[in-house]
Amino acid sequence: MSKGLYFYKLVSPYEEDVTKNCKLTVNEIDSNFLNLKDEDIKSAELDERTKSVILTRNNGDKLVVDLTPILSGAVYDLEVVFENPSEKESGACDGANIYVSYSVLTSGDTKAAVRVPIKGLVTTENVDSVLGGGLLSRVVTDGTLIGEGTLSSPIGINPTEKIRPAEKLIDKTKGEVLPETFAVGTRYITKEYISEFGYLYNYDAVEKINEQLKAEGRGWRIPTKADWDCLLNSIEPCEYRDHDSAMCHQLLGKYAGTKLKSDCGWLEQPDCECKNTKPVPGHLCTDGLPEENPDEEYDVDEPDSFRQPYWGTDDFGMRILPTGFGDGDEVEHYFNKKTIFWTTTHVYNDLGQDLYVKEFDWNKSGVIQEAVCTSALLSIRLVKDYTGDNHQDAEIIDGDNYKTILFPDCGTIWTASNFASNKDAYHAVEANMGLNPYNKIVYFVNVWNGKEWVKRALEDGEKVLIKDGNEHCEYNIEYIVFIGDDCNQELIDANDVATTRVLEKVLPLIEEEREERISADTELWEALNEEVSARTEADAIEKEEREAADAILQEEIEAESARAQDVEQQLWDALNKEAEAREEVDQQLWEAINEEASARTDVDNQLWDAIAQEAAAREEVDNQQWDAINAEASARTEVDTQLWDAIAQEAAAREEVDNQQWAAIEEEARIREEIDNQQWEAINNEIARAKAEEDRIEGEIIDNPNDPLNPETEGYIAEINGVKHFVIKANGGTVLTSKHQGSNDVPLRLDADFGSF
Repeated sequence: MSKGLYFYKLVSPYEEDVTKNCKLTVNEIDSNFLNLKDEDIKSAELDERTKSVILTRNNGDKLVVDLTPILSGAVYDLEVVFENPSEKESGACDGANIYVSYSVLTSGDTKAAVRVPIKGLVTTENVDSVLGGGLLSRVVTDGTLIGEGTLSSPIGINPTEKIRPAEKLIDKTKGEVLPETFAVGTRYITKEYISEFGYLYNYDAVEKINEQLKAEGRGWRIPTKADWDCLLNSIEPCEYRDHDSAMCHQLLGKYAGTKLKSDCGWLEQPDCECKNTKPVPGHLCTDGLPEENPDEEYDVDEPDSFRQPYWGTDDFGMRILPTGFGDGDEVEHYFNKKTIFWTTTHVYNDLGQDLYVKEFDWNKSGVIQEAVCTSALLSIRLVKDYTGDNHQDAEIIDGDNYKTILFPDCGTIWTASNFASNKDAYHAVEANMGLNPYNKIVYFVNVWNGKEWVKRALEDGEKVLIKDGNEHCEYNIEYIVFIGDDCNQELIDANDVATTRVLEKVLPLIEEEREERISADTELWEALNEEVSARTEADAIEKEEREAADAILQEEIEAESARAQDVEQQLWDALNKEAEAREEVDQQLWEAINEEASARTDVDNQLWDAIAQEAAAREEVDNQQWDAINAEASARTEVDTQLWDAIAQEAAAREEVDNQQWAAIEEEARIREEIDNQQWEAINNEIARAKAEEDRIEGEIIDNPNDPLNPETEGYIAEINGVKHFVIKANGGTVLTSKHQGSNDVPLRLDADFGSF
């Protein structure tokens, strides 16, 4: 089947069942149906704490509906009303009806009732009205599907789809390419080299790849740091979930690296091997099969004997392989030891900084978070958000087929292998400089859907038809995909497989059977002739010998008969005597047995009496113990009550003392504040009084006296730097006169020359 084929299955145990979605892949078919008789809504209840409605189905499943988007403002009288269709009159319902009722306050402080229906519930009662006219689906196909999509004509797989032939085999390993002209549905088989390691890219390629993925519109992208962090944390124990750290050059987590790495191909691990599935001549179960050669150095049944804690276990199918990495000069390092994956997140979300990357090492069970520049050559994985119905086991991305893995804890889908497109715009670099030992040949089915080639890898054991003829000019040859010793896929003509197996097995058997038949026929004829001759002669001799032997035998029979009668009589006599003796012994044994039974009964009765007495004594002791325990419990309860009362009284007294202390502290603070205010007021008053007095005194001093000084005997007035100074002679004197005409004059007299001042 091509990857683009979807299945539409409408068969169900209940006639009213519908599918979850419109189209299914082969892996989704078995789990697709909603048995509506089991999943009808049975009841609805309100969780007032979370403001959500809990819907319970008939099969016990619960659905939670968050009401917060419809509730605003003050909410009162919140309730949920559930109307069960079975409780209505026939023909009066259209399915389960659920309403949310509540009240809000209006501008006049009055309550206004609000009633909100929960819509979109499809049940057995309303499936016809929802879908309309019994029409479940209608699709247009290219012939791979048949049917009208109605109940009377359901959609099914066209039986010819399984045997649609491909036009020819295109060997891309030799440079052949797909044709440029073709019709919708045209098929080709391509033989290609693939590398499970993918390619290495610089960050310029990362941005171009992201642009291409965005243009495709399928939701795929190169992961951010947050995408990787969530994936890694989801598989770590709680105490090791630190992958969302912003630190660089740090080993984070403890188990994620081990769980995601491939279980082969890393340094010190076993090499990645494959199983040869090519048919062998002879019987499938025994003849021609290779001898078992178990790995003596690594026993998978006893992993603790050899497995290191950092060896990969590939628990989720991510199969991370050690691709190594390259620097800006495209020099590669650490192949078989490390692999590093790009993220699109710059360090500290600064576009001027390097980018976060996730590094897996051969000898680390955790994952290292690094920061690198844009020129590094690293590997790429792809991721997209899970929407509930967009997960397929494999998808075509940028023209190549990738298996995918769903990680529901993070709500993301990841590719199960590295990005492996080598378009010229990406400047892709092969891992290990192209010396990758794991490059292998794989065959693909390519189907043109009108816009692009839809490509899917063929699986081991899958059959395909190719129109190319062989040397006998046969067409529509059936080929089977097998895996060889070198892990390369091989296409083998199914007719050749059957013919070789028949010839290898049947021809030796036919030849062996023919030789055995000829030899057996010859021996049989010779034996028959000898037997006829010998039988004739032996018959005459045997007749004479038989007659003589019969006479002798008759005499012996008569003698033996007489002897037997005597012996038989003796035996009967002995048996009668033995019977009489045995009867006497049996009588003695029964008497002894009866005596022993009577004695045993007496002993048993004594034992049961002792057991009953012991039980009664034990019951009495147990009652005394329980009485003591109950008394102790009662006393303990009374003491505990007294202790709690004392604690409560102490707490009340402490609270009263604390209140008194706080009241005293507040009163002291008030008094201190009042005293401080009085002191500051007195200080301010004194400052004002002193300043006023100084102003008064200064106002009363006359700068220039009325009588000039005698410069020779008394002194003189000199101006220095704009300030007038009195210069008084040693034996002179002066009087500082006031404005009050002598009442406040100050006479000055100096006895020595003190200089000017």
